[in-house]
Amino acid sequence: MARQNGITQNAHTSNDQDIAVAALRRVQLAGEDDAAYESAIAALETAPATTAAGVQALFDLLQSRLDGVLDGDEVDPEMMRTLARNISAGLAHLVRKAG
Repeated sequence: MARQNGITQNAHTSNDQDIAVAALRRVQLAGEDDAAYESAIAALETAPATTAAGVQALFDLLQSRLDGVLDGDEVDPEMMRTLARNISAGLAHLVRKAG
């Protein structure tokens, strides 16, 4: 299922404290275990991101969900808003950190 949703990239970061990266690792480790995958995706959908890898993980999930919408899937609008807010907050964090 992870492969089907396009959430299979490797998440390597120097900051192992990024909750989004940890959630992505759980998604990757779930393999074909649908219950573990769904639990990990739920965690990723609401995870804050504090590194570029975390923001990328959230953006990839958002893009996957948007692709689903374009293919006719129903998506929870609040989950999409949460993803967008967390991506925005992660980018703002990275800008402050770089500045």
